[in-house]
Amino acid sequence: MMNSRGPIFLLLRQALAGSGVRIVGVPIVAVIGLYNTSLIVAQTGVSTYGIVNTVATLGALLPFADLGIGGSVTTAVALRSQLRAGEPLVQERIAGAYKVLICVAAALVLTSIGMGFFGLWDEVFGRNIDPRDQWIVSIGFMIFAAGIPCGLGARILVGLGRNALAVFIGMTSSLFALVSTLSLMLLSSLPMSFALSGFIGALISNVIASFIGLRLLKREGVVLLKPFSRLKRFPIRKLLSGSGWLFVVTIGLPLGLETGRLVLSHRSTSIQLSEFALASQIYVLAWSVIATSAGALWTIFAQKRSRPRESYYIWRLMVGVFGVGGLVAGFLLWKIGPYLGHVISRGEIAIGEDTFLAFGLLLLAQSLHLPAGSMLTKPVELRYQAICVAVMATLSLSIGVVFSATYGAPIIAFGAAVGVFAGQFVPDIVAVRRFLFHTDR
Repeated sequence: MMNSRGPIFLLLRQALAGSGVRIVGVPIVAVIGLYNTSLIVAQTGVSTYGIVNTVATLGALLPFADLGIGGSVTTAVALRSQLRAGEPLVQERIAGAYKVLICVAAALVLTSIGMGFFGLWDEVFGRNIDPRDQWIVSIGFMIFAAGIPCGLGARILVGLGRNALAVFIGMTSSLFALVSTLSLMLLSSLPMSFALSGFIGALISNVIASFIGLRLLKREGVVLLKPFSRLKRFPIRKLLSGSGWLFVVTIGLPLGLETGRLVLSHRSTSIQLSEFALASQIYVLAWSVIATSAGALWTIFAQKRSRPRESYYIWRLMVGVFGVGGLVAGFLLWKIGPYLGHVISRGEIAIGEDTFLAFGLLLLAQSLHLPAGSMLTKPVELRYQAICVAVMATLSLSIGVVFSATYGAPIIAFGAAVGVFAGQFVPDIVAVRRFLFHTDR
């Protein structure tokens, strides 16, 4: 256990650095994001907004597109000073990661072209989509694909201990998205075109993060040009070592947490889909304040795993901190959310308190699980996480599919909250202590 108050405050400062930047910037980001949403609702109409937003968040269904490599890169960068051959290892991992993810991006671009050419997006969204809109969806997916390798920039910054900088750059995506929306309005674009603004904003911010991250590494003497020339001799399995279960985790998370729009698109009305889409946009603002600190926790726990008692103490401390934050944020979301929804949609979309109560419960459950999710990153621990995520996704999807036709938007968020709490946080209470103190695993 830590013996003085000084280290405790130092840890809190490091862990919450990203949230500090987010809290300072969230009023600006909120105004930009909500204004952007208001513009899109006005341009698309209430009934169409739901499907446009579903397309815009399509990338959230594929966070596993980085194959779990991002976490491997963050860990390698964070531990670079503890390894004698640290710099060559960091060079090889980052250069190899970029090569693999460029190949993934190319495959997704080809898939997007095929989906648009054969008109297969109808099957994905469960609705008839105009042929022109089919190609707009494909273009958005291609922009998303281009951002996958660039997304390593934020991972590098977190590994370097620059979580606040990574958060700040990530926040700029809202501004770039708004500029894209205004540009599309000037061009009198089709309603579905407004789904592209989010993809464009994310791509630009990812490019900036990669540029800055690589520049900072170069200052430390970590240059990637030579490793790129040696990649033919670099076994990619080393890059993926330990990230296989993380890949499974990142498949299960969107299945349990991000498929709600697709379930509603197939099983409920356009109005319910639009209600859920707008409520989710507001929820993300609250969640982002808490979630961005997870990257800093990853680095803290990676550096202290050789001291199990200290790690266990930090985990309990962080569960308390994030739990209180999630409770307060969830309560505010429940009470203020309906009013924000009314203002953003200019009175066109009425979101009930029950929907925001469900999102508030989800926010609390995810906040409680965040510390363990950031700590348990060894292969055997990721296997445990993968099993828990599978349970979470099963509970969330089962509740959503069975009850969404009757109860609509609220049940999707409630199902996700039940899944996270029962499938992830409750097992954490036993698993964290077991993994930290049983070294013979």
